[in-house]
Amino acid sequence: MWPSWVQIENMASWHNQDFASRENGLGGLDAKLQFNTHLMVRHVSMLSSWARAGYFTYSGRRNEGERRFAKGECAMVTASSSSAAELRREAKFDFGVAQLPYYDDIRGAPHHSMIGGAGLWVLAGKKAPEYRGVAKFLAWLARPEVQAEWHQATGYVPVTRAAYERTAQAGFYKQNPGQEIAIRQLLLNHPTRESRGIRLGEFQQIRAILEEELEGVWDGKVAPKLALDRAAERGDLLLRQFQREHGGAAAPAQAKAKAKKK
Repeated sequence: MWPSWVQIENMASWHNQDFASRENGLGGLDAKLQFNTHLMVRHVSMLSSWARAGYFTYSGRRNEGERRFAKGECAMVTASSSSAAELRREAKFDFGVAQLPYYDDIRGAPHHSMIGGAGLWVLAGKKAPEYRGVAKFLAWLARPEVQAEWHQATGYVPVTRAAYERTAQAGFYKQNPGQEIAIRQLLLNHPTRESRGIRLGEFQQIRAILEEELEGVWDGKVAPKLALDRAAERGDLLLRQFQREHGGAAAPAQAKAKAKKK
């Protein structure tokens, strides 16, 4: 199900709403979580009512739902496009792919979805020849033909438009229309202040807190608004700690001192 990434983070971007203040953290370390909005309370409340009615079954925080879907234990699942290859391989039935649902009474929706997934990291402390090798590998990996092949084989979205266009020109999407949906969602509209990404300290811990609080909702133990409010409050404590540890708290005072000198 990926509760935080799909149901909260992408739901915010899909409706062009903030996940956090300060441009979702991109504008400074003093960001505060803002996902406990009317839209999110409405969305989580709907899922909660579905859970009580038996329409929605929570299977876990990551890809447990995909495994149940492949076994035929559920009719629908929210999942990453990178699940496409595994689901095609494991499922003993054909299935379709649809874009994320949205609330059509929210102005500007749907806006665009938010990228996510695995990443490649190059760490410091190595020798120059090793970095030259890494640079050559990354350049090869970014080649349109390599990205196109990777995208078509796995379901991951390509990292360049050239690879997407190469795939389209080859007629791949005519035979596999479901694998174009994630890309079309990402490219649906130009990014805005609310939707161009999230950068927050201790983000993985914030996600864990949010998912823990939501699990209380799925179990019928916590009201949706209370769960979202508590998640925001607990997450903000982590953000303030991160801000203190990385000098963010001193920035406003320094700015005032410079202004007085002028």
